[in-house]
Amino acid sequence: MTISSGTPGRDNVPGFPLFRGLILGWALIAAPEAWTSGAAEPAAVEAPAEEAKAPPPPEPVSPEQAKSLLAEFQRAQASARAALGHRQKLELSELASAQQARRQEWEQQARLEKQAFFDREKAPDARKLHVDQMQAKRQALLKTLEDERVNREKEFQAQTQAFKETQARDAQEFQKHLKAGHQPPFELWPGRGR
Repeated sequence: MTISSGTPGRDNVPGFPLFRGLILGWALIAAPEAWTSGAAEPAAVEAPAEEAKAPPPPEPVSPEQAKSLLAEFQRAQASARAALGHRQKLELSELASAQQARRQEWEQQARLEKQAFFDREKAPDARKLHVDQMQAKRQALLKTLEDERVNREKEFQAQTQAFKETQARDAQEFQKHLKAGHQPPFELWPGRGR
């Protein structure tokens, strides 16, 4: 018995087209970039246009799962709030260190200027005037540093308040989905990069 396809070769071997289909399927799973690189896609992979547009139905959630999901969601939100507080505390610590370094550098420079001025100028009135000017400059520097710290703290308070409001909205939406009896969307979970 012969298989007559008209061309000799491996296509005439029984089962080879099936084997070739399996290999092609594995190749597409292992290298999905082949789908977009212009390689021919198998017809079975293509979805009809109307199915591609419809959103997937929400997964149903039992009351026990809903309770567990809510507890996990609340823990995740608390963890996100703690992480924000920690980041802000570290930034304030870094700001304090940078400001201390700036202040020490300024004071060292002021000491050098004072020493040079006192070496040049022997009149007590000129020395007193110079010392008064340096104290005024030092007070201005300290005021600037304090203003930077206060502004940063206000910025962090506003950021924390906005974060809490976002979390409250997300929690309400999360609970709304759970009360409806289906899985809340992933976008509501903290730490999703939004």
